[in-house]
Amino acid sequence: MEYASEMVVKSSLAKLRIVEVPTTLSPDGRSRAPHLKTWRDGWRHLRFLLLHSPKWLFAIPGLVLIGLSLLLGMLTLFGPVQITPDVSFDYHTLIASCFMLIIGVQLVLFSMISRAYAASEGFLPQPYRMRKTLLSLNLEGLLLIALALLVLGLAGKGWSLWYWASKDFGNIAQPDMLRIFVPSLTIVTCAIQMAAGAFLASVFGIRR
Repeated sequence: MEYASEMVVKSSLAKLRIVEVPTTLSPDGRSRAPHLKTWRDGWRHLRFLLLHSPKWLFAIPGLVLIGLSLLLGMLTLFGPVQITPDVSFDYHTLIASCFMLIIGVQLVLFSMISRAYAASEGFLPQPYRMRKTLLSLNLEGLLLIALALLVLGLAGKGWSLWYWASKDFGNIAQPDMLRIFVPSLTIVTCAIQMAAGAFLASVFGIRR
């Protein structure tokens, strides 16, 4: 089953012309039950398609999560937002959006790393636009971006610590402080993810 899928996928990736040819099917005359297993073979087919499409497996879900998290985060960063008379978005929504951002960044990094690895191994082509992006975002460039984010996140965490100290280290679960502390911690997490992803991508390129 994967062989038929592989022919179609690789023909499409190679920009080959694909046409349908009419044919006539006849019963095979076998008396035994079909050897195909619906769920097992269906999953194997879906797995093959997903592994050959890092964009739909990682990038698209990751970008959707990043966009949604940034939208919700900007709405709730400076205070609660009243959606309906009975529903409002507050710092709980901000915390949820931060988790969405972390997951989204991780998925996008997985997409870039897996796409570069697949192209280096030759089972997926390397688009020109992505090749140009990957060349400009080498290990040192990604580390500089990660370092800038890390400094920004640590600055926010430092402000949160100062704010907590000004309250005599009392109740830390205050909305004003959480609106700074949680996004700052999220930025630090994303910076570490980016740095680790850059090193992992470089490990894959050591052989070359």
